[in-house]
Amino acid sequence: MKRALLVFMSFILIFTSLNIIPYKTKAYTNPSYFNKIRIGLKSMANTSLNITLNGDYLFNNEVLTSGSTYSLTLNGTKVIFRGQAYDEINLFPLNYDSALLTIQSGTTINKYQGDFKFKIIENKIFPINSLYIEDYLKGVVGFEMSDYFPIEALKAQAVAARNYTLTNLNLYKNLGFDLNDTIECQVYGGYNDKLKNVIRAVDETRGQVQLYNETLVQAFYSASNGGYTEATENVWSTALPYCVIKQDTFDNEAWKPETITYTSSQLNTLLKQRAVISQTDTFIKLDINSITRYPSGRVASIDVIYKDISGAIKKITLTKSRTRTAFSVPSSLYTLTYNSTTDSYSFTGKGNGHGVGLSQIGAKNRASAGQTFKDILAFYYHGSYTTSLLPKITEIITDRSKVIINQPINVTVRSSGGSNTGYLYKYEIYNENNLIYSTDYSDNNTHIFTPNYVGEYTIKAYMKDKLSNSNYDDVKEAKVMVYPNVLIDSISINKTKLFTQDEVIITPETTGGTGNYLYSYKIIKDQNVITETQYSTDNKFKFTPNEKGEYRILVNVKDTESINEVDNSKEVTFVVFNRPYINKFDVTSPAFEKRNVDLKVTTNEGSDLGLKYKFEIFKENALIIQSDFMNNNSISFIPQQFGEYKAKVYILDNLTENIEDVKEFSFTVNEEPVKVSKLPIYWGMRGNDVVQIQSALTFLGYNVGTIDGIFGSKTYNGVVSFQKSVGLNATGTVDAATLKALNDAYIEKLSNK
Repeated sequence: MKRALLVFMSFILIFTSLNIIPYKTKAYTNPSYFNKIRIGLKSMANTSLNITLNGDYLFNNEVLTSGSTYSLTLNGTKVIFRGQAYDEINLFPLNYDSALLTIQSGTTINKYQGDFKFKIIENKIFPINSLYIEDYLKGVVGFEMSDYFPIEALKAQAVAARNYTLTNLNLYKNLGFDLNDTIECQVYGGYNDKLKNVIRAVDETRGQVQLYNETLVQAFYSASNGGYTEATENVWSTALPYCVIKQDTFDNEAWKPETITYTSSQLNTLLKQRAVISQTDTFIKLDINSITRYPSGRVASIDVIYKDISGAIKKITLTKSRTRTAFSVPSSLYTLTYNSTTDSYSFTGKGNGHGVGLSQIGAKNRASAGQTFKDILAFYYHGSYTTSLLPKITEIITDRSKVIINQPINVTVRSSGGSNTGYLYKYEIYNENNLIYSTDYSDNNTHIFTPNYVGEYTIKAYMKDKLSNSNYDDVKEAKVMVYPNVLIDSISINKTKLFTQDEVIITPETTGGTGNYLYSYKIIKDQNVITETQYSTDNKFKFTPNEKGEYRILVNVKDTESINEVDNSKEVTFVVFNRPYINKFDVTSPAFEKRNVDLKVTTNEGSDLGLKYKFEIFKENALIIQSDFMNNNSISFIPQQFGEYKAKVYILDNLTENIEDVKEFSFTVNEEPVKVSKLPIYWGMRGNDVVQIQSALTFLGYNVGTIDGIFGSKTYNGVVSFQKSVGLNATGTVDAATLKALNDAYIEKLSNK
């Protein structure tokens, strides 16, 4: 810092002696930052120079190899280089980032980045170094502050120096460069890789400047303000709204030594050297009573009393910065006393420099107290704010944040700021922190990529101005989660066989994707689409068929984040039957008491699993027979009485095991056709019983003669013939067995008619 204070003070002295007012801020245009700036290396100008190349350089389409050393000498208006005379020498590094050119001028040796021009100015070989502003600042900040200063103070200095550079471009346009490397501008000492903190401060504030009402701040700075900042109009001419007087409690730096004393004789010499009085004038005194002060406490004016060559007593009033520079004291924040015994004046004060804008000591102390560089700059440039000249990525947009594997992701990057000449973009894609691939820079602000792995992806978009030499000016990233393919693992169906008007319920089981699915269902019968649904989140589908037949249900699923029409499909089939019903009831005809009666039902429709039947038989509303459910569709029973009967039939389909139909049928059981009062009946008997036997035999085709109720020979012969025909003993007597056989034959013949 000690070196920085001395350098800055010398700058102020020269600045004032040349009577130059602060350079008026140009209207800022973005390209200025991105263009190379030209620095005239005035401190290195000499009649001969030695240069060493660290890296390959191009000279007149010829490559000068790394490690080469050359001498440049002056010969009139020409530069002698490699034995030839040139008006100027131009060297361009083939690799700007890594090449360094070393210049030795006398005993001073510095290294520099960038391009070089060597030309004759004021009878010296004058190097002009063209490089980007950020590289230039790395050779400036370390000469204004020490590398050991807190990083936030160095950052504040970097921003102030950047502002100074941009507001003073073309200051030496007539000589072919923008700024020189001396205290007339900002001291620039080239590249020094040992200044780690300086380099870091410049890098971490890259492109950042201080603005006031959207105008670049003229970032004046000094070594120390002694406790009060000063207004520009109190030092120079122009008032700047962001350079005001205010107390700075972080800077109370006293002069070292705190008091500077001059005798009148010494002041007589000093004031003539400073051209305050002429060589023929004679200093008399400083009028201490004439001193006026600004609110900051700095001396605003002081009268110098002197005698001219004719002996006339005169005075000159020193104002503004001359109250400091005329006496070669560190600042104008001082008190003045006179010692008549020694005829000497003592200046006792604080601060170092003009006190306008940034105080380097104040910045150091503020940074040590925890303030950021933005806090520091906002204090010293009242009402200003820090912003970046670099273009910014305003947003990075992905069309989706959740993506299914192998589906494309569209990335769009939007940017603003910079030189307004356009932007270049580069993309890097990471999967679970592994770099998958990257692109080269192009002017395409959109990018499409298709992920091949599941997991979290990071999309990094790098952007830089088309004029930028940086690796990138801004970078932003977006996260995308990639999910596995969607699969229908299975489909649950409540019934694969059912009746019309029954409900079928389909429930697909799905895995993969984000877990949020959309389903659609298509019902197909006989290759025709019966019904089809739109996509919905419902994973249960209910359908009631109206017709029998074979059906297919096609289930389509897609993830809510998928761009596919369908992610996966699966189908299930089911068969629909009409419900069974009883359409016919058959009974033995005619039916007779005490004889086996067969009941049979006929059904239609039903499933392919078969039916079961249950019979209930009633006589005069009394249940006389009841069966369990059975596979047989018929039942037999022997009624003991003739009369009216009722049969109730139930059918159960094995598909549902529910009773699907119930019907009641009425039928008649007839009295036995051959009925007698007593047995046996034999030869010689007469009466109605004989008539019954004669009538039965006649019906069956046996000749018994006239049915007269007399059991004679013809009747006897008829009985014998019948008994023989049915395998009974031919006794000619009607016993119980013969009577039963007569009834059986009679009923059989009736049934066959």
